[in-house]
Amino acid sequence: MGGTDPITNIATRMYYDRLVATTATTSGSGSLRIVTDLNDPNLGQFSATLQHAGAMLRLKPDDIFIDAAFVEGYTADGLSLMATVRPAGGSEDGTDNYTLAFSRVTAVSGSTPGTISTPAVGTLQALLPAGATVLAFQAVLTKKNGNGVVVSTTTFPLSTTPITVAANHRYPMTLALTPTKAEVNFAKAEGELGFGEEEEEIKSDLIEGRDYNEVKDATDNVTGWEVHSAAGLKGFAALVNSAKNDGAAILKLNCTLTANIDLSLLPKDDTGSNWMPIGTYSYPYQGTFDGGGHTVSGLVINRPDEGYQGFFGRIGITGSPATVKNLTVEGTVTGRLNTGGIVGYSTSSSTITNCTNKGSVKGTSYTGGVVGSNSSSITACYNTGSVTGTGYTGGVAGYDNNSSTITACPHTGSVTGTSYPGGVAGYNNNSSPITACPNTGSVTGTSNTGGVAGENYSSSTITACYNTGSVTSTGYYIGGVAGENYSSSTITACYNTGSVTGTGYYIGGVAGSNYSTITACYSTGSVTGTDIYGGVAGLNTAVLTTCYWQTFGPSGSRPTLGIGEDYDNIIPSISSAYATDGTPSWFAPATAGDTDTTPAAKLNEAIDKWNGALGTDAADQKKLCPYRFVKNTAYSEALSKAGAPDYDTSVPPLLLQKVPAD
Repeated sequence: MGGTDPITNIATRMYYDRLVATTATTSGSGSLRIVTDLNDPNLGQFSATLQHAGAMLRLKPDDIFIDAAFVEGYTADGLSLMATVRPAGGSEDGTDNYTLAFSRVTAVSGSTPGTISTPAVGTLQALLPAGATVLAFQAVLTKKNGNGVVVSTTTFPLSTTPITVAANHRYPMTLALTPTKAEVNFAKAEGELGFGEEEEEIKSDLIEGRDYNEVKDATDNVTGWEVHSAAGLKGFAALVNSAKNDGAAILKLNCTLTANIDLSLLPKDDTGSNWMPIGTYSYPYQGTFDGGGHTVSGLVINRPDEGYQGFFGRIGITGSPATVKNLTVEGTVTGRLNTGGIVGYSTSSSTITNCTNKGSVKGTSYTGGVVGSNSSSITACYNTGSVTGTGYTGGVAGYDNNSSTITACPHTGSVTGTSYPGGVAGYNNNSSPITACPNTGSVTGTSNTGGVAGENYSSSTITACYNTGSVTSTGYYIGGVAGENYSSSTITACYNTGSVTGTGYYIGGVAGSNYSTITACYSTGSVTGTDIYGGVAGLNTAVLTTCYWQTFGPSGSRPTLGIGEDYDNIIPSISSAYATDGTPSWFAPATAGDTDTTPAAKLNEAIDKWNGALGTDAADQKKLCPYRFVKNTAYSEALSKAGAPDYDTSVPPLLLQKVPAD
């Protein structure tokens, strides 16, 4: 062709060791330019920017790694790659599957990065129809000796997580060949393909081109993975979830993250989710997962009709607990019951330590920021995201049960539920201690709503916890620390400075209702209700010892009683912390010169008596309180700024300190 007139419409089929396009025009969805000007130095070249109904699988030389031990002293000269594909709508029994061969689109030259120097194999790519699912790969590697004679051709099958491709998307891949296995992994799919144009370098989050390294013991058994990328983490989850019996060794594989992981690199399934939780209800994860202080971001789970949702679905079984530690997760999790930001369901003496959820969590019953339903140990974990559920909703755990423990776990996000929402735990049950856990977030519910726990039940304990967030409910049993304290349970050395508001009955600064034991607690938060409310408890029918109250807000709306209603005419040891002139008096003695009668001293005395009255068996030892109240040096200035007559400040007069101090 010659001349300078533009070519406006071409129907053509072009090959450059592959099909480039079947139809091209200068208008519409794509354009094609062929240089025909005899005076143009680029004469004979062409370029295209075309949308295409197909998808491209692409493997570039820089993403091919061949282990030296696999070549065994020879050089690799040729590589062929084939994929097993199921077409869109094809039968899962494999009758519709076919094999697709990759074409080489660049010359063999240069050197392939890796552990040895090998001739490059060129860029390999294949075009396949949208909606097809890539099931597996097969690699054929030709090895030569120094004389250029072919000495062997090795066929190496590859396993991969199935991926369904989309139209007009490119799927960059990496390939690693080792003596024991071969792997293909996908990076993030890219849209708006420009078939035929010079393409930019594709970069992924891989470290040294590998998604994970195997960890082996002294006898060469694989004990775990070190994971570097989203593809590697997804591969680990798929491997664990492939277990067919509860004794499978893969359920106990350890995993350590060596980098931050961005799951947004992964494609989404038909639910809009890019993550399948590690461990199922039938086959829970039982290994040690160490996040290494790294963050997994971009997690999306959107399965509102499925339970056991979270980064982990279920961990631990009887006799085989799991450990999850040093991990931060960011994203969104939506499930049904047993849904959590880190773990949906934790059982059987498992441990969750130093983990943080920064994403939003939404479920029905048993929904928690860290764990949905917990029967294990949670220590030094944080939740900063929003948590929304129906029954049993908590900032750290929705349901805490069976002698499980929650220790030093702050919650700063919001909790919204119906029955039993709590800033730390929605429902704390069956001899389960919550210790040194602050809530500074908002809690909203309809019944049994608490700043720390919605319900403290069945010999469970809440010790050295505090709430500074707002607690709001439209029903009954609303408390700054617990909505209800019931059935031989205890609340010891806790305080509330947050606002507690209800439109129902039994509303208290510490507990909405107390049917058990509350010792050495105080509240300075505002308490507002329409029926039966008090500075410490809305209702008391049991033992309430050495507690103080001092509520703020307009004087006309303050409770006039420390206890709204005392059914059994029990006279508890409870006092207002106001002096006779209405000035808050936490540090002034009741008797001049008698420092032992200050509220702070009396609270600590009550803690000492409480500890001394306990026995030595394991159940009693769980109730020991190693914390004492100390003066908050910021309180006096805050009170002075607030001024009379309301002295409205949320600054706590007394803080908790561990003895001996940490």
